Amino acid sequence: MIRSLVENTPSESDVFQNEPENVFRLGQGFGRVTREQHCSVKPLLLHSSDDFWCVSNEVTNRQTWLERIVMGRQEFALYYRLSGKSFFKLGDHEFTLEGGSFWVCIAPQGEELLQLHASEGHSGVMMLFSVEELRRLLGDTSDRLPRPIYQFLKGQTPIFHRKLGMTALMSRAARELASASADSPLHHLLVRAQATELLWLSLQELMNTYYSKRYRRRIFPNEQAQINGAKEILDNYYYSPPTTSDLAKSIGLSEEKLCYGFQQLLGSTVQAYILKRRMIKATELLKGTGLSITQIALDVGYAHGTNFTRAFRKYYGVSPLKIRKN
Repeated sequence: MIRSLVENTPSESDVFQNEPENVFRLGQGFGRVTREQHCSVKPLLLHSSDDFWCVSNEVTNRQTWLERIVMGRQEFALYYRLSGKSFFKLGDHEFTLEGGSFWVCIAPQGEELLQLHASEGHSGVMMLFSVEELRRLLGDTSDRLPRPIYQFLKGQTPIFHRKLGMTALMSRAARELASASADSPLHHLLVRAQATELLWLSLQELMNTYYSKRYRRRIFPNEQAQINGAKEILDNYYYSPPTTSDLAKSIGLSEEKLCYGFQQLLGSTVQAYILKRRMIKATELLKGTGLSITQIALDVGYAHGTNFTRAFRKYYGVSPLKIRKN
């Protein structure tokens, strides 16, 4: 659909000469957008500066037009489709962006992005970040990001794009950004804060998807230290361990990352490790003390002796009394 429409549209030079009102710049250095089909709806510019640009648009009736976006420099772009549908073409790649999805793109200078809006009603938000601004926002975390973004921040020129679904938090943040009031004297501060939140949510979703497909076994050194920290907590509190959720929070990892890392580094699930520590301690007490089975059960975290005996027999294949006698 995009290809057929592009072939019948005027050239960029013709558009600039004949319809200058349909051309608007994205801010110093970012490039420009040409609307090559008539559209009575103008975008709402939320913020424009040397390092960050943000615009939203909303159409309530049927409007169809083509936008030709020419990148003024290599930049990091995010487009959020809140409702309706758009068709995109970047190089040889074509795709559809439906409501509830977003698109992440790194495009080199001079790259042309074509976007066809065609639906009964649609709304969206687009953000562009310079490499300098992205470096400022991400700081020392850049080595944790997907490789194309890391390369972009290091001054290289990767071509990268990915279409993903928006989470509920992302959808809320994008809608709040799109409806940011321009009446406030602190409008630009509000837009910056909301855009930063949306960027953070977007990168989190991108990392979850990217690493789940490409780097499932990658555990960073700092995460190894955190997982070893969780092991130490369980070594000390096996008799009354925290929940997996609380354990993850205490070391600063997600529950999913903790469970995956624990399995990879220690060859065991969290619960299996707790059981192992309990059984080792119980064996030590059975062989080295005269404590009753009930007391040993309490000492290693079991409220009832019968539950302890059952777990012990299942783990070792023999009863606690037999271990004591031998």
